[in-house]
Amino acid sequence: MKNAFEIRRVIRGFTLIELMIVLVIMGVLIALAAPSFSQMWNNNRITAETNGIVADLASARSEALKLGGASLLTVCASTDSATCSKASDWSAGRLVVVESDPDGSIGVVDPKDIILRKSSALDRITATLSGVSTTGFVTYRATGAITSSTLGKIVVCKQGYIGREITISVTGRTALSNTTGNCT
Repeated sequence: MKNAFEIRRVIRGFTLIELMIVLVIMGVLIALAAPSFSQMWNNNRITAETNGIVADLASARSEALKLGGASLLTVCASTDSATCSKASDWSAGRLVVVESDPDGSIGVVDPKDIILRKSSALDRITATLSGVSTTGFVTYRATGAITSSTLGKIVVCKQGYIGREITISVTGRTALSNTTGNCT
């Protein structure tokens, strides 16, 4: 028979102190990773919103080429998803519209116009159109070119982050680049 001194028990698992040390180390690592995760999240949001605008522009250009003739397609800012606001701020939403009367009012949703796409408002991200000779909208001809005689630029930004610029050439093609500095 064994006495009390000879009996040894093997205990498996963690002590409370070991568990607390692991939790403290994990907390420190999470605290160090959080700012970079936030940066990555916001950069991805800017890229996603930029891609959405490029998709609207490409859709309008493609549809204009497909329809041919005297067709015109407009991409415009919209605050109510039903009319063009003619604003340079595209953050509230966008429309892609088939202009039913090319000799009528361009950049205005007339009763006969067909709305092809509606894009929702951007969440804490701005998108500003500039450079085009049309106010607040971009219109594509059946050739794929825009009606403006000057190239356009849409800047997609979130304050404190590097933004994205979409350049629209007079031939209707888009090009992407980063802004030169952080957005203000």
